[in-house]
Amino acid sequence: MATLAMLKGIAFVLFTAVILYWKMTETLVGLETTRRDLAEVQERFRRAIVDAPIPVIIFAEDGEIVLLNQTWLESTGYSPEELKSISDWTERAYGARKAMAEEIIQNLFTMDQRIDEADFEIRIRDGSVRIWSFSSAPLGHLNDGRRLMISMARDVTDRRQAEDALRTSEERFRMVVESAPEGIFIQTQSKFAYVNSAAVKLFGAGEANEMLGQDVIRWFHPSEHESIRERIALINQNRQTGGRIERIILRPDGRQIETEISAIPIEYSRETGALVFIRDISDRKQAEYQLTESSNRLRELTRRLLSLQEAERRNLARELHDQIGQGLTAIKMNLQTAQMRPEVLTPRLNDAKALLDQTLDQVRSLSLDLRPSLLDDLGLVPALNWYLERFSERTGIQAQLHSESQGLAVSPLVATTCFRTAQEALTNVARHARASRVTVRLNCQTDQFDLFIRDDGVGFDPDQATGLGLIGMRERVEDAGGVLQIQSKPHAGTEIRLSFPPANASLEGRDRHDKTPNSCR
Repeated sequence: MATLAMLKGIAFVLFTAVILYWKMTETLVGLETTRRDLAEVQERFRRAIVDAPIPVIIFAEDGEIVLLNQTWLESTGYSPEELKSISDWTERAYGARKAMAEEIIQNLFTMDQRIDEADFEIRIRDGSVRIWSFSSAPLGHLNDGRRLMISMARDVTDRRQAEDALRTSEERFRMVVESAPEGIFIQTQSKFAYVNSAAVKLFGAGEANEMLGQDVIRWFHPSEHESIRERIALINQNRQTGGRIERIILRPDGRQIETEISAIPIEYSRETGALVFIRDISDRKQAEYQLTESSNRLRELTRRLLSLQEAERRNLARELHDQIGQGLTAIKMNLQTAQMRPEVLTPRLNDAKALLDQTLDQVRSLSLDLRPSLLDDLGLVPALNWYLERFSERTGIQAQLHSESQGLAVSPLVATTCFRTAQEALTNVARHARASRVTVRLNCQTDQFDLFIRDDGVGFDPDQATGLGLIGMRERVEDAGGVLQIQSKPHAGTEIRLSFPPANASLEGRDRHDKTPNSCR
């Protein structure tokens, strides 16, 4: 029995040993496989780093460079023999900034996670400077316990240069735009994204911040809102400019400004929008309005001038036919009668002589009405005196002339302008003023030349006066280089003042049509 039991024990031990051997063999085979797989993974990791398209470095905490990939070497131009340690790298890449760089690198080992570092300027072998952006992470420990760190770099030199160039360009753009005399703003999504100083002033805002982020449409007159909305949609959605337009902006103080707007589609802060140029055209529109009004007045004056010329021709023809023609006819009949009847020769000749004297007076009077010879022969003052006397005789209105003169030789153009303006003014007095007295004062000094025509009539409101007579007087005076001023109130009489600068009034002044002096005496 004892032998059998011993045999059973031996068999059990042998069986157990076989099982254990088989298991150990299987485990050893697995370990060998794991070791080979780990080695393969390590090799793949090493090859991935060595062949990586970006610079990669693995280094220990004591500064030893464990691995430096080919891209790092090619990018810097240094050889592996020149970069054995971090100190070698910082010496060559950072120069005087070596200590600062090493301090930053040493601090990496206190981190337990990946960290994106700032951009650094490094110097490569050819002496040029590149900008690298680093990203580092802990990589465990070496067998001897030293900590490892892996750092990867991206060359951002071109990007930084592009950013710097863009920043410089933006600064230049901002300087140009801010100094531009016309308004410039950028709109994105129908809102102000940028406004220059001229635009702030044009829109009547206190500062740009009052407009930034505000709807562009609300700064325009309500009548323009729909068209502005369509314009913005055309630019932002269809990327079309649409040409120049004229729109009215409504300032916070209620003032309306006529503007001209042009825009080009752009992208600003990654949003579609438009660069808009806006200029104040109020003065131009006012000038256009005045030009139109002046053209209309000129056409009306031309029409009136032609009408007056026809009226004068009719009057002249009537005078020639009714008075001078009849007188000449009577003279002719007297001469014919004297020729046929010698016994009545003397009476007929006397009658013909009287008729001839009367006709000559009529011709002289007609000639003076057309152009007083006194104005050319004796000067402005005698001509005005003569005309005022005739005016008083015809109208019964008392008219007087007061002259303050220092003997200035007045140009023919100014003298004629003063005489014709006085004629027109006195005609208006006779027709409309219901005056009893008219005073004409001539101030003919070396430093000024003024003609005043004052009546005590019913007066009028000059702002409401649209008569062509006043318009014609103003046009005539301005054409001679002077200024016409009218002061009048209802029931307070009227004063018309003609003012000419000495350079325009004197013979050496503006007029060049006639060099014959016209004395202001």
